[in-house]
Amino acid sequence: MSRRIRIVALALLTLALVPGLASAAGPTPAQAAEQVRAGLARAQIRMADQPDEARGLLVVARATYDEVLDAPLSNVAPAAAARARVGFVAGERALDEGAAPAFAGARARGWT
Repeated sequence: MSRRIRIVALALLTLALVPGLASAAGPTPAQAAEQVRAGLARAQIRMADQPDEARGLLVVARATYDEVLDAPLSNVAPAAAARARVGFVAGERALDEGAAPAFAGARARGWT
């Protein structure tokens, strides 16, 4: 085995064995987008019977969006970024009011 292959193999093994090392930089934009989408969907499902959990899921989705996606999206598609931010505000309002259809609409307008 060549020296280069051994070095690459050792580096990959180290990344696999050291918890958190591979993800220390945070999620990629694609991973963050999926986390936001899944979090909003789970929040919608939990809204009726577990509103506190739904709010927590919305808070995490918004934080993920703000930290990873807002700046890059604002640079390339400012209208889409604005829709996402408005969708989060509308989702918070819908949770406050216990309005599941309004939450679904906010999620769809802001994230699709």
